[in-house]
Amino acid sequence: DSSLKQSTTKNVFTHRWATAHRLSSKINFIHTEQPNCLSGLMGSLQTPKTFALYQNYPNPFNPETHLRFDIQSSTHATLKVFDMLGREVTTLIDDRKAPGEYIVKWNPRNGTSSTYFYRLEVSDLYGRKQFVTKKMTYIK
Repeated sequence: DSSLKQSTTKNVFTHRWATAHRLSSKINFIHTEQPNCLSGLMGSLQTPKTFALYQNYPNPFNPETHLRFDIQSSTHATLKVFDMLGREVTTLIDDRKAPGEYIVKWNPRNGTSSTYFYRLEVSDLYGRKQFVTKKMTYIK
């Protein structure tokens, strides 16, 4: 029973990323202020029902990875990367975002092989902040 559940979970995860990568050819990536980062809005027909941050793909990665997140309403969003000691490595996104599904490509270029954390923070209409943090591994 647990192996069936794990297999089903893995298949759903694989399907989501396969879909994202099929769509990635249709994403209009734009350069951000960060030299090692591209950001794009996926062409989904439905507005996400919730705010979400997904596991990066591929993980572990070299030379780049894709960070995917959903935003359900127009809000200020911040996506940052931190090292193992909690020091900020880079800010990938720091601006107002419309509702939608987003993918950010990140390439640490001169980074060292390590585990990093990435955090998405958004504010709701009342100024309350929500955030989610995930872990990723860069292998040089």
